[in-house]
Amino acid sequence: MKAFALKGTLLPISILETLAESKDLEDFAARLKGTLYSGAISKLTKPLYATKFELAFREHLVALHHAIGTVAAYPDLVWAYYLKYPSSNLKTVLKGKALGKSFEELSSHLDLYAEELVGRRDLLVRALSASSLEEAIGVLGGTEFGTEASEALRVFKEKGNVQVFDLYLDRAFLKNLSDVYSSLRTSERFAYDVKKVESLVALDIDSYNLLAVLRGKLWDLPASDIKGLIIEPTFEVSRRKLEMMIDASSVQDALRQISLAAYNMESLGERSDNELINTLEEGLRLAGYERAYRPFIWDVFGIGVVLGLIRLKELEVRNLSGIAVGIEKGFSAAGIIPKIVRLRAS
Repeated sequence: MKAFALKGTLLPISILETLAESKDLEDFAARLKGTLYSGAISKLTKPLYATKFELAFREHLVALHHAIGTVAAYPDLVWAYYLKYPSSNLKTVLKGKALGKSFEELSSHLDLYAEELVGRRDLLVRALSASSLEEAIGVLGGTEFGTEASEALRVFKEKGNVQVFDLYLDRAFLKNLSDVYSSLRTSERFAYDVKKVESLVALDIDSYNLLAVLRGKLWDLPASDIKGLIIEPTFEVSRRKLEMMIDASSVQDALRQISLAAYNMESLGERSDNELINTLEEGLRLAGYERAYRPFIWDVFGIGVVLGLIRLKELEVRNLSGIAVGIEKGFSAAGIIPKIVRLRAS
C-alpha cells in the first residue's frame, strides 16, 4: 500500500513542463526546491552542469528503491532489480577503461550511493582504480558480473566495440533477475502472487534477448556467441523465434520475424540497422513503462505496484535528466517539452 501511496508523489506532466521553462540550470534548481527532489539538488555545488543533476536524480531514485527493498513483501525481486545500479556504474568503468579514460574522468560520471547503501562500494572503487581493463575485470571475479565481464573482454578484443560491455553486464543483471523470479515462481508459498508480475519481468527478459540477438548480428558475432547470450527461460519471445532471428540473413530480416507494432514500431522504413535497433530499444522501454502502470489499476495490494513504482520513478528521473540536458544546451521550452516521455496508460 505504501508503494501505491507513493505513486501520488510522482510529478505530473504539468510540473515537468513548468520545469522545462527554466531560464537556466540555476532557475531549474530553484524550481525543483518545491518538489521531492529538493534534498537531492540541495547538495549540488556551482558551477551547475546537467551531469550533476542526473547523478542527483539517480541518487534520489536509488534511495527510494533501497527504502522499498527493506519493507517489501517480496524483497528478493526488489533487490534483483536493484542490481541495475551497480551494473550501470560498472558499465561506465569498463567502457572507460577500454577507452583509456583516467580515474578523474570516470569519477565525474559516477555516483556510488547505490553501492554504499548495500556495502559494495569497495568493489567498484577497486575496479575504478585498476591500472588496466584486464585488471578491472579481474576484480569482478567471483561476483555475479565476473563471467559476463570476462566474456565481454574476449569479444571486445575481437570486435573493438565498447558496447559489448553494456550487453554482457545487462546479461549478468537480467540473468540474476530471471533466476530469482524462476525460484519464486516455482515456490508453493510465493507462486500465486509472483505470477502477477510475470508481464513486467517477461518484457525485461524479452527486451534483452531481442536486442542481444540484433546487436550480435549487427556486430557480426558468430551464431554460437549470439545463442550463448540468450537468457532462459524465454517468455513471450520464444527460443525458437530468437534462433530464427539469428539465422536471418540481415538485421532487417530478423526484425521481420517479430510484431513491430507490439513494441511501438510502425515499420522498418529507410533507416540504418543501428537506427532500427535503437528505435526498437526505445519502443521496448516505453512498453515497459506502460506495463509498470497497469498494476496500479488492477493489483493495488500486490508486488506489481512496488516494481511499477520503481519503473515509473525511473521514467520521471529520465524526463528530469532530459530537461536538464536541454536547458544546458540552451533549448527553449518548445524544444524540450515534446521530448518528455508521456504514457498512454496514465
